Amino acid sequence: RWWYALSAIAVIAFMSIVHRMFQFVIIILFAYMLTVLYFFMPTLYAWFKKTRAYTFFAKRYSTFSLKVFLEKKFKISLPDSEATPEAFDTVDRICSLVRKHQG
Repeated sequence: RWWYALSAIAVIAFMSIVHRMFQFVIIILFAYMLTVLYFFMPTLYAWFKKTRAYTFFAKRYSTFSLKVFLEKKFKISLPDSEATPEAFDTVDRICSLVRKHQG
C-alpha cells in the first residue's frame, strides 16, 4: 500500500506545479494588459473625447459640481429640474438662478 502514499504525493506535487504555472500565466497576462493600456490609453482617451459621451458626462459633472458649490456657498436648495447645463451657461443666468432661490 505504499504506492497509494506515493501516488498521493505525486498528485500533490503535480497540482503544486500546475498551480505555480497558472500563477505565472496570470502574472504575464496582467503585465501584458498593463503594457497595452499604458501605450494605447492616449489613443483611447483621444477617441473618447471626440465622442458625445465625453461631452455629456463632462457637462453633467461640471453642472453637478457647480450646483453643489452654489448650494453650499449661498445656502440655497436648487431643484434638479432647474439645474441644467443651459442654466449655468452664462454668469447672468447663474446670478438670476441664485437670486430666484435666495428668497
